[in-house]
Amino acid sequence: VVSAVATKEVLHFQLANSDALSTRHFAVSLVAAFLTLIIFRGRRLYEVDELGEPTGRIREVLQGFISAVALTLALGFLLKVSGSFSRIWFVTWVSVCGIGLLALHSTAAGLLNRIDSRGLLARRVAIYGAGGRIPELLNRLALAPSKYAVLGVFDDTPPQNAGLPIAGGLDDLVALCQSQPVDEIIM
Repeated sequence: VVSAVATKEVLHFQLANSDALSTRHFAVSLVAAFLTLIIFRGRRLYEVDELGEPTGRIREVLQGFISAVALTLALGFLLKVSGSFSRIWFVTWVSVCGIGLLALHSTAAGLLNRIDSRGLLARRVAIYGAGGRIPELLNRLALAPSKYAVLGVFDDTPPQNAGLPIAGGLDDLVALCQSQPVDEIIM
């Protein structure tokens, strides 16, 4: 949307009636933004795990954006309004939006990776019960330290041979949940 207005102002010399055209340019930008949003959600490009990969998804970001532009062009053709837009404005608008989208995606990936490396996106997990397959669960959670932070294993009657550090019983788990945020409790 910002790129549409900026592009219109830069190319103002080609536009005859700036108020009427500004509204049209703004409407086209909103339609394209909405279509891009739908396409990106469908391709799962807004998921935190996906945004954290700066180069792995650039092709899909471009494909999604090009799809949204193509749909916008098709709508403009079907509604017989495409002739009222300058081709120079459209090419400039698509270029500015595409470059801006890639820059924004890369910046978001860098920020998310920085936040993720500090463990700020990890799910804070407490486990109640020390028997059964808890050692295996702890090993699996340890494989993804940026996704899960185990706060402790709690059990009122832990098995003798569990070999796990027990952080306390149910009362200690409740106290932990009251003193700090816990995202999940696995029982």
